[in-house]
Amino acid sequence: MAFLAITFAITYGVGVLAFLFPNVMIGENGLSGPRAQAFFFLAVYGPTLAGLILIVSHHGWRRGLADVFAGVVAPRTPLTWVIWAVIALAVMPLGWLMVDALAHIGLGGGPIGPLNVAAIATVPVLFVTTLALIADPGPIGEEYGWRGYLLPRLIVLLGPLRASILIGIIWGIWHLPVFFFPGTNQASASYAFMMANWIGSSILMTWIFIRTGGNWFLSGVIVHASLNTSLAIGILGIDPLYALGSLFLASVVLLWRGPDLDLALMRDRAGPAPSDGT
Repeated sequence: MAFLAITFAITYGVGVLAFLFPNVMIGENGLSGPRAQAFFFLAVYGPTLAGLILIVSHHGWRRGLADVFAGVVAPRTPLTWVIWAVIALAVMPLGWLMVDALAHIGLGGGPIGPLNVAAIATVPVLFVTTLALIADPGPIGEEYGWRGYLLPRLIVLLGPLRASILIGIIWGIWHLPVFFFPGTNQASASYAFMMANWIGSSILMTWIFIRTGGNWFLSGVIVHASLNTSLAIGILGIDPLYALGSLFLASVVLLWRGPDLDLALMRDRAGPAPSDGT
């Protein structure tokens, strides 16, 4: 599939070059230096760049970009979901952390560290000012590719649930290079548990994608940003509990609203299937 070929060529290409030639790709300032950050942004934007390249090459600039932005201001998105998205900007990260804590306690984990009250207080400010979305390249750099371009095409081929699981697996494989770089958050995380998180999060995002009429910004960028922010505020950090919490929440959604995850609803809410190739 062209989308996956371009996505992995960009991201894995940067990762392999950084691993083989760290002095050139990273430099003496390490991962926080401007050179490393520039290449990091390029690698993270692999999925969205791949989606943009394909949609523009197939439909042209005007229609292609119109298709991209239609997923941001989708006319089929119910107003209630837009309102909830605004609320979620401030409270969703705290919800993720609560799920993590409950999973931790329920699984008999050790004591949870002290709450970083000052960090929690900054969450609404971060989102209201959109600094979280700008500072973190992941949500925008990835989500048009995963949720805006790939998801609606796989839903038509596989159905929502299988498409969600497959994207979650691809998402996890795509993240693999960062686990080999000391100093990154993922370097100290369990890959198996993080894979469970990506699959669970993907299922949840698909459910929101369908309910919002194919809005990749609400289902992808907003949810992704809230997940990343819940890690950044430093209450539990990246560990197996984060993965289990997200997977648990996705399972609850499936049990609660599982019948909505069907192709008929997707067609009703998101319009006709994409006609361009993948």
